Amino acid sequence: MEMKHKSPYYILAVWILYWVVFQDFILAILYNATGNKLIVNLLFYSKDVIFVGLTLYTLLFKKTPTAICISFYGIAICILISTIKTFLFSKDVPITQILQNIRMIILLSGFVIVGIGIKDKLEFKKFIVNRYFPFLVFCAFIGIIEYVLDILIGTRTFWLNIVGITNYYTDIKGEAGRLVAGFPGNFYGDYGNGFFSSKRMVGFWMGPLTSGYALLVPLVFYTILIFAFIDKSWRHIGYLIILMLAVLLTHTRAIILVYIAIMLLYALYHLLLLHKKFLMRTWIVFFGIASIILCIILLNIDSLRAILFDGSTRGHVLALFEALNTVRLSLFGSGINALGIAGETGTESSYVTLMGNVGLIGLILYLIPLVYASKVFFGQKSKDVIAVTMFLCMIAYALTGVISEQLFAYTSLAPFYMMLGCYISSKQKYRTKRMYSTANQKAY
Repeated sequence: MEMKHKSPYYILAVWILYWVVFQDFILAILYNATGNKLIVNLLFYSKDVIFVGLTLYTLLFKKTPTAICISFYGIAICILISTIKTFLFSKDVPITQILQNIRMIILLSGFVIVGIGIKDKLEFKKFIVNRYFPFLVFCAFIGIIEYVLDILIGTRTFWLNIVGITNYYTDIKGEAGRLVAGFPGNFYGDYGNGFFSSKRMVGFWMGPLTSGYALLVPLVFYTILIFAFIDKSWRHIGYLIILMLAVLLTHTRAIILVYIAIMLLYALYHLLLLHKKFLMRTWIVFFGIASIILCIILLNIDSLRAILFDGSTRGHVLALFEALNTVRLSLFGSGINALGIAGETGTESSYVTLMGNVGLIGLILYLIPLVYASKVFFGQKSKDVIAVTMFLCMIAYALTGVISEQLFAYTSLAPFYMMLGCYISSKQKYRTKRMYSTANQKAY
């Protein structure tokens, strides 16, 4: 992207959007080539330094909505109280683990603040639509190509020997205990009977879950463009097909299911509120898509049942109920290291983790940016595609938080949180010929 005449703040914000996509891929190769853990760690945590800097700059020098400030400072106080509890009642908790818990909890309100701090919001929105979303489509396409190449010629040797993904994840991310068939976590999903046993698309994100979560926003955006007849170009239809296929190949069930749910929700909204002259063709498309989905489900009912209720699903559900039995409800939590991926007890739920680590007050404060964004959305007399996309994705991610801790993942959600902050603080309506036709502007 052309960065001439852009402020340092804008450049750093855009840099984060690109870096979170390539981070693991680049650092894995760098670590495999040099073996220098210091350099890799410095690059790994550089995004956190930028994140903290941009957040503090906005809080100190920019006008930030009161509700967002309350959320950020309130969570910071809850974290402080919970951290003190950890030092008083827990022994030998690594400081890096405490910092990781703090970072993941502050991620939502922090990046919303970063988005609010972007001065030229109209330019940023144009960048997101005209540059960043097509860039994510390109990354999805490369992921699909790698998926096909692995089936045809095998790519595991590339990942192990050239990229050195195993060494990177086990040494830098501390996942030595999660190696499966020589790969970290569910890189290939080869867990044996009762679990996924086929390759999952990972893309540059180096993980199927991250890929699925990161691709949801552009997937919803292009679905709206095509479904609402706002843009019928073959290019955007191609983008939509690529994204649908990529997300499907990640086998990220949480994203696939919520995508279907929110698009059905959007279809109902669209059908009820759209002008009558568009109603007939919209119903045709709606029932056409619904019929195709129903046929696919009926023809693959046994396979779908096996996927939806496999060992992985049972593991998620059991972990959730065990965590609910473990968590002690309190106003400020049981300690910053009590629950979660980086905590003493896994939960498989963002909300249970929050209740355990920062308490009921912390959980309420965490949800304030989402409530505020909803209020802004419903307060607008007209809705643009970005606004609708942000709102639907916010619902989708919030739903996945019940059975997933991906809401705390930097590479998964940081771009969305930043875009959400930019949206809720923007008073400008984004209209371009590239996105809208005159006849369809009234629909939003």
